[in-house]
Amino acid sequence: MPKGPDENNESFLSRFSNSRRSTVFIFYAALFITLSITSWGLLGYTDISGIVSIWALIILSFIFLLYAVSDVPDSRVIEKLPYLSLVLSIWLLILVSRTIYPTAYHDELAIDTYSAYLLLHHLDPYVTANMVNVFSFYNFPLAYTTPTTYGGVVYYLIYPALSVYAFIPVVVLGIPNYWIPILFNIAGFFLLFFYYRKNGLSESIPLLSVMAFVEVILFAGAVTGETDIIWAFFLSLAYVFRKKPWAAGLFLGLSLSQKQIPIVIAPFLLFLVYRERNRDLKSVLALVAVTTTTFLALNSPFIIMNPGAWLHGMLQSVDQPAIGVGFGFGILSFAGYAPLTSAIFSDLLITTLAFFFVFYIRYYS
Repeated sequence: MPKGPDENNESFLSRFSNSRRSTVFIFYAALFITLSITSWGLLGYTDISGIVSIWALIILSFIFLLYAVSDVPDSRVIEKLPYLSLVLSIWLLILVSRTIYPTAYHDELAIDTYSAYLLLHHLDPYVTANMVNVFSFYNFPLAYTTPTTYGGVVYYLIYPALSVYAFIPVVVLGIPNYWIPILFNIAGFFLLFFYYRKNGLSESIPLLSVMAFVEVILFAGAVTGETDIIWAFFLSLAYVFRKKPWAAGLFLGLSLSQKQIPIVIAPFLLFLVYRERNRDLKSVLALVAVTTTTFLALNSPFIIMNPGAWLHGMLQSVDQPAIGVGFGFGILSFAGYAPLTSAIFSDLLITTLAFFFVFYIRYYS
């Protein structure tokens, strides 16, 4: 006999539930195995508690993988195990951070801190001559600086005003400068956790929490001096408060005032607001107005002091004569395998962004 409507619905819901379970727990398995291997590489064989935690995570990962591909009924016990994995991950995070704490490897942290020091001593950090002594002042190893195409290193300030203001507490209170990105990293974790919990996505909380906070490389970056978490935190707030254009504009302005990177993300956020508010152009214009006002308000002291120096610093971030050491296609160029001009990479960036923005608009729904 053919199945009735109720039986069909039950069968469909069962398949949907299993599909969701498979996706989520395969993610858990892959993520925690990756975390385990990364932690092992950083901790080595001398930390007994670390080795025990790593093997516990690996065993849990295999449990998640078997649970994802099996037809066993849903288990409350297994569904709660990702929280145990989260606790173990946090412990590994502490152990790994202890091995690299408190060394900073990124010259940007020294440059931002010295800029705050100069500002408090009534000197303009955007004047290149004022920044010459930055690395000797902090005894920063030149091996970790960014080389330039003319044989020197990058020692000048190329980011907006919040990159300076954020490190004023370091100079005033005498605290380690790597505390700033670490605090923003922790704040970003709580923002993500409570946002997804508030929106009823509780099953994603362990996964997203680990991805954003516990994953060792991210936190190690904060400890060693990467400051991108600051603009990412404010950009996240702009997204969270996107239904309130004035608040979103304030946070987007703060994000843009720390680094110029968010400007490539801003068009996507603006179109998102435009569509979510039923194509209300006034909301988008209000967001843009508050963003611009916030950015100018924070940067105006430096613009007034020396507009030419400030503008030069802003443009340097786009077209500075630095050797692009890092990851991505550029490695083929700076390593000498396929020397290319910087214009090619700029064109690739612009073309890719334009393509994805058009794609985003076309397939927004």
